[in-house]
Amino acid sequence: MSVAAGNQNRAIAVVVRELIASYLDREGFDAVAKPYHPRISDSLDHTFAPDVAGLPGVHLDVSSRLTHRLAVDLDGARRAGAINGAEVSAFVQYRSNKDISESFVILGLDHFTRLVRGDHLRPPP
Repeated sequence: MSVAAGNQNRAIAVVVRELIASYLDREGFDAVAKPYHPRISDSLDHTFAPDVAGLPGVHLDVSSRLTHRLAVDLDGARRAGAINGAEVSAFVQYRSNKDISESFVILGLDHFTRLVRGDHLRPPP
């Protein structure tokens, strides 16, 4: 997904991705934010890469929009996750007036059950 789920300000999108990755890293995950590419042409190779990597079997995008578009952003995360072969696709909706830990994580019920069941951690047959 491109620039933190469509945020028009690339600088804000990059900072929010880094905040999310830092929070997850502090919580014990090997999370890494998608690197910033100053030229859009350089970022094309990473279009479908997750905004935050390092969560096995999980495609995690980040939205830093002020107006929440849950269905649009979730559909985008699911498409990119399917391309990447992730069992679970979700996105984090950053809330600018709240602590980063209070951001929403949005995923479909089907992917929620996979996450809780641990399907994303099992090797493929």
